[in-house]
Amino acid sequence: MQTLLFDEKTHTYTIDGEVIPRVTQIVAAVTGKDLSKAPKTALYRAKERGEAIHKDVSEGKFGTPEGQWVRDQRIGPCKCEVMGAAIVSGFVFAGTCDILYDGGLGIDDIKSQVERDILSWTLQLNLYRVIFKTNGALRVLHCPKSGNYHVVPIQTLSEEKIAEIIDAYREGRILDDSFLSMVERPEAESLELVVSKYTVGELTTNAKAILETVKRNLAHYKAENYSEANIADAKRDKAELNAAAKKLNDKRIEIERDWMKPLNEFKDTITAACQEIKTTSAQIDATVKEVESREKAEKRQQIEKFFAEKGCQYFTLEKIWSEAWLNKGAKMKDIQAEIVAKIQQTENDLAVMDRINEPEAKAYYLDTLSLDAALKRADDIKANRERLAAIEKARQERETAARNTQPALEVSTDDFVEAPFEQEPTTEPEMLERTMWVRGTYEQIVALGDYMNDHGIEFRKLKGEEHE
Repeated sequence: MQTLLFDEKTHTYTIDGEVIPRVTQIVAAVTGKDLSKAPKTALYRAKERGEAIHKDVSEGKFGTPEGQWVRDQRIGPCKCEVMGAAIVSGFVFAGTCDILYDGGLGIDDIKSQVERDILSWTLQLNLYRVIFKTNGALRVLHCPKSGNYHVVPIQTLSEEKIAEIIDAYREGRILDDSFLSMVERPEAESLELVVSKYTVGELTTNAKAILETVKRNLAHYKAENYSEANIADAKRDKAELNAAAKKLNDKRIEIERDWMKPLNEFKDTITAACQEIKTTSAQIDATVKEVESREKAEKRQQIEKFFAEKGCQYFTLEKIWSEAWLNKGAKMKDIQAEIVAKIQQTENDLAVMDRINEPEAKAYYLDTLSLDAALKRADDIKANRERLAAIEKARQERETAARNTQPALEVSTDDFVEAPFEQEPTTEPEMLERTMWVRGTYEQIVALGDYMNDHGIEFRKLKGEEHE
C-alpha cells in the first residue's frame, strides 16, 4: 500500500519517497502567476495572515473575525486540512483542502488575498474534487483584509477540462480566462425545420430528428456549467436557446394554420423539443439572476460600509440612495465621490442657513436637503412674522384712537348719601362712602373698575340698577 506524506519544511508531497507535484504548484504553473516582483514585505504579511486564519479554522478556535465568519458559512459536518492524492491520465498529484464536507456535500477553500482570482480558484478546487471524489458544491470563502467577505461559488469542470489542465502543466502551457468558458459549443447542427413532403393527408418532416438533435446538444447547456466567471456565456446561450425555441414554434404555428389534423404528431414532437430548450434556458436564467442579485447585495454592503465610515450625521444613506448605484456600469469610486460631494454640499448649505438664522427653516432643510426650498421657507417665515407684526400694530393704533375719541366720562353726584359715623382719633385715613352714577364706554367702565380694584376702593353693583 502506497503512503502519502507531506514535508512541512520543504512543502512537498511524497508517495513511497517519490516527490509528486502538489495542486497549488500545478495551478501556479498553468496560470503563469509570478510573485517574484511583488514586495517581499507585503508577501510575508499576506502569507502570515493567511496562515493565521487557516490555523484558527483547522484548530477549531475561531478566535479571529475571519475564522468566526468561516465558521458561520459552513454547510454541514466537515473535516479540515484533509490530504489526498489522485491520478489523471497517468499523472499523479496531491493536495490538502481546507474544508471537506462529510457525505460528499462539497469542498470549501479559504482565501485571504485582496483580489479575486476566479481562474486559479476554479482550477484548484476542481483538482481537489478529483482527489476527494466529490460531486458536491465547490466554494471559496473569500475573507480579504478589507473585511468585505464573500462566498464565491466555483463551477464544476468536465473530465476533459481536468485532463486539459494536466496536459498544460506537462507541456508548460499557460491557460487564460477563456479556459473557463464551460459550454463546449457543439458543431453547428441546423434546427431549421425542413418540410420534405407536404400533401393532403400526408406530412413528412424532420421534426423527430430535430428533437433528438436538441436533446443531444442540450447536454452542453447544463445550468451547473455556468457561474459568475462565465456569466456572459450564460446570457448569450440563454438568448440563443430562446431564439431557437421561438423559431421552431413559429414554424409549427405556420404549418398548423394551413392544415391542423395531419400535423398533430408533428405538433407534439416540436412542442417537446421546445420544452426541452425552454427548461434548460430557465435553469440558466435562474443562475444569471442569482449571480446578479448577489453582486448587487455585495455592492450595497460596500456602499453602506463607506457611508458609515464617513460618519455623516446630517442625513441617512436612504435619504440620498440611488438604485442606479447598483447597476454594473456604476463604479464604486464615482459613487463614493457622489456621497462625499453630497456631505460637503450639505455642510455648505447649513453654513448659509446659519447666516439666515431661521431655526425652523434650517430644520426644514435637513428634511428636504434642498437649499432653494429652505430659503423659500425662510422667506415665508419672515413674511408671516412681518404680517403678524403689522396686524398687531394696526390693532393697537385702533384701540388708542378709540380711547382718544370717546366722550368725557359723565358723573352725577345727585342723591349722594353721606354715611354718618363718629370719627375716632386714629392714624388710619378717613373712609368715606358715596353712591355714584357713571356713564361711559364698555372699555372705560372696565378700566374704572380695574382702577378701583387696584387702589383698594370697595364698590358693588346695586340690584335692579341698569342705566342706558
